[in-house]
Amino acid sequence: MADIISFQDRQFFQDEKKAADTRKEKFQAFQRSLQCSRCPSRCEKCGMQIDMTRSQKRRREKAPRIPHRLCDICLNEYTDYLKRLNGGSDPGRSWQNQEWADIWKRWIKYQKATNRYLRSKDFLLMVQELHQTAPDK
Repeated sequence: MADIISFQDRQFFQDEKKAADTRKEKFQAFQRSLQCSRCPSRCEKCGMQIDMTRSQKRRREKAPRIPHRLCDICLNEYTDYLKRLNGGSDPGRSWQNQEWADIWKRWIKYQKATNRYLRSKDFLLMVQELHQTAPDK
C-alpha cells in the first residue's frame, strides 16, 4: 500500500514534467535563435563559413561602416546595393534589378526586426529565466 501514489502527487509529478518539457523547449528555441543565426564565423546573409581575419580586413578596406558580418560575395553585393540606393548602378549586372534590390531591402529590414526582437523585454525575460533554471536533460 505504501507504493500507491495519491492523485495529488501524480498530478504534481505530471505538472513538474510538463514544466520541465516547456523549459527544455524554450531553451532549444533560444539556442536555435542565437546559435545558428548569430554565429560569428558565418555570413549573416548566406550562412557561408567566413575566414574572419581575411574577411574583416577586406571589410574595413571596402566599407568600414557596414553593420553586418558578410562573406566576400555578399559584401560585394551589399556594397552594390548601397551604390544603387545612391543612384549608381552597373549596367553590366542585369541581375541587379528592382527585385534584387527588394531582396536586400527586405533582408535588412528582417535583420533590424531580429535585432529588435533579441533586445525585446520578453526575449530578455526568457533569457533570464533560462539562466535561472537549467534545462533538464
